[in-house]
Amino acid sequence: MRKSLQYWIERRQWEGLAEIDALGSILNDPSLQDGGWELGSFLATGTREIASLLALLESINASPPDWDSALDFGCGVGRLTRALAFRFAYVTGVDASATMLCKARSINGDLTNVEFITNTSSGLENVTNSAYSIVVSSIVLQHIPPPHAERFISEFFRVLKPGGIAAFQIPVEDLRQVSLLRRILWKIRPRALLALLGVGKEFSFSMHTVPEDRIREIIERAGADVCAVLSTNHTNSDFNGAIEIVEKGGHNGGLASRLFVVRKPLTWA
Repeated sequence: MRKSLQYWIERRQWEGLAEIDALGSILNDPSLQDGGWELGSFLATGTREIASLLALLESINASPPDWDSALDFGCGVGRLTRALAFRFAYVTGVDASATMLCKARSINGDLTNVEFITNTSSGLENVTNSAYSIVVSSIVLQHIPPPHAERFISEFFRVLKPGGIAAFQIPVEDLRQVSLLRRILWKIRPRALLALLGVGKEFSFSMHTVPEDRIREIIERAGADVCAVLSTNHTNSDFNGAIEIVEKGGHNGGLASRLFVVRKPLTWA
């Protein structure tokens, strides 16, 4: 019950953020908050990120088996979904926020090979087994409480077709040097909780980590194969879709971000 309540709170926070500043809540560059993002520039970050990701996958011999279908997990307004739609025949965007998806359908209404699915559970029950060539998730799992993030990761392998690729980013360690009191306040977020009660509008997202060893356990249990685990700059506030591979320990955002690239075997129990 406690875990379910925590996930519900996180989803409600995202609804609030989506209503106030959807683009700024997805890419939280401090210089572009409060409506600072221009839609064309925002979508261009998705084009750049997907181009960089696919080039990276090719460089490590981990390209998807075909270009039939892609799943964008935590799609928001469709920043990456749109970019994927110009590379794959069919793309599904999944998100927990109905407000985000309403905006996604409006922004991407010109595309005929895209669908958006609302998913409010901690699984992907509405997503078909073995359907996707690639699953992509960027700057999303870090905002989901660990027990639910772990389940979603395991679900990625179910929905991939044999030989399919999961490319997902998640922080594995919190390197921020802060007091215990500040960590407690980050966890509780009193102003964000008040916003849920209608007092003010200071909604906020939380940041979570799942240890790398734990993620590798999930992958091993699923019978999938790790192609690469790369340290990245995803948790930097000025990330804006510009993927960089960094040295371990060199994280300006204070969180050790990893990009996991995993292949589902051709024979999968």
